[in-house]
Amino acid sequence: MSIILKNVDIYSGKKGTTLHNVDIEFEAGKVYGVHCDMLDGKKPFMDVLLGCETVENGEVIYNGEQLYQIDLPKFRSTVGVVYYEESLLQNYSAIDNVVIAMEIAQISEEHKKMFALALLEKYGFNKKDANHPVRKLTHKDRKIIEIVRALSKDPKIIIIDNVLAQLDEEKRLLFIEELKMLAHQKQKCIILFDHDHFLENVADELWAMKNGYLNFIR
Repeated sequence: MSIILKNVDIYSGKKGTTLHNVDIEFEAGKVYGVHCDMLDGKKPFMDVLLGCETVENGEVIYNGEQLYQIDLPKFRSTVGVVYYEESLLQNYSAIDNVVIAMEIAQISEEHKKMFALALLEKYGFNKKDANHPVRKLTHKDRKIIEIVRALSKDPKIIIIDNVLAQLDEEKRLLFIEELKMLAHQKQKCIILFDHDHFLENVADELWAMKNGYLNFIR
């Protein structure tokens, strides 16, 4: 599995170019860290990876095919995304938010809920909190739910946007170990966008994005 961006440019109205000549290959089995601030072109970069943004110049290739010529909904179903902006259903429980995201065929709703609860318990939730509406939970707890929701899909690609740094150190380390295991043992492609320097100790490949330019660090 690979996603290749070849000389990609994106233009955005009065702001001019928002991505400049981006050239990178994301492969299965690796953790990629992209060090960036909130306004460094990250949003259009993520939109390109999901096939939500048309490039002005360059190519986006997924497994040898042009990304925009494949079945995009099917492709996106293989991607777990955790956005910086909150996207949970506020009146649903933590369990229900996770279950809604799961796309496991031929499994009963009851078993989905059991699986969702087991995942949430792994990251510190008890059964009572897991059944609360998420609007009653703390900001950090809601971020944990968003990550668990993405992982529950068993995706091939996992993209996490400036969320890990918001967690306390214990939870962050727990997720980091899980993500490294998923990359190195389960051959997932992990892409972490963050402004925190913890990326330096996590990523197999480290990149930096500044003003729409992407540069290889190591």
